[in-house]
Amino acid sequence: MLESAIGTSRKEAAEVFEAVTSPAHWDHYYMAACYAYLGREREARRHVSRTIEKAPFLTLSSLSRRTWYADSVDREHLLEGLRNARLAA
Repeated sequence: MLESAIGTSRKEAAEVFEAVTSPAHWDHYYMAACYAYLGREREARRHVSRTIEKAPFLTLSSLSRRTWYADSVDREHLLEGLRNARLAA
């Protein structure tokens, strides 16, 4: 997923996204997935809430229909993180 794209760990990836000064909804859902994989449920849910504030239409279902990843394994990895972060189905 993200860590393979930028060559870093989930923890480092979350730190990179936290440094974004004006995060878009996709920044928040990447942060939610990273924190969910790190077992940091509070932060994961906080970023799910911020995702929904910026993109109330976004659900796991709508996101899964957007297949921008060349490898479906990467897409599923992101979706699993978002499931763990409690993004609505």
